[in-house]
Amino acid sequence: MRESRSTLEEKKEKIVKVRYLLVTNKPKKEGQKKLNEV
Repeated sequence: MRESRSTLEEKKEKIVKVRYLLVTNKPKKEGQKKLNEV
């Protein structure tokens, strides 16, 4: 049971990290598009 819990927690942490990276990368990409348009 402990192993399954640890794996689930690791998966949750990975998902949170991926979501955080996506959120932080979105504004950067939009900013680059705006710079390219100007």
